[in-house]
Amino acid sequence: MAAKSQPNIPKAKSLDGVTNDRTASQGQWGRAWEVDWFSLASVIFLLLFAPFIVYYFIMACDQYSCALTGPVVDIVTGHARLSDIWAKTPPITRKAAQLYTLWVTFQVLLYTSLPDFCHKFLPGYVGGIQEGAVTPAGVVNKYQINGLQAWLLTHLLWFANAHL
Repeated sequence: MAAKSQPNIPKAKSLDGVTNDRTASQGQWGRAWEVDWFSLASVIFLLLFAPFIVYYFIMACDQYSCALTGPVVDIVTGHARLSDIWAKTPPITRKAAQLYTLWVTFQVLLYTSLPDFCHKFLPGYVGGIQEGAVTPAGVVNKYQINGLQAWLLTHLLWFANAHL
């Protein structure tokens, strides 16, 4: 829905000083209104190919000792076919599905219940419950900012598990 221009709201000026029709305060919130083609293509590429990229990394580490160019070189030189590589892919097991479910549940718990503690040792860090942008309806949403804490705790537990 397009915002109508109202006479009592000041009009937005561009960098060259020319006034345009869009209002400065109404209907323009969020991250980006004009996106370049490279950014759009990159986001679409990631959305479409993210599962295949993850599979490629897992397969390269499993079958080619983490040589990321190994599968491409083998396919181009004719030493392997895609069906050969797919046939060597480890199957999804019940234990893998359980570990994945446990991992996602752990991350959800971190998001919902982890308090802000990074402000105690990082100067200038602001976490906890913070207000977001004002929406066109005038609502200010509140967000739990604890991603850094969750990242640090996750990696701390991973390193402890790897070394113990």
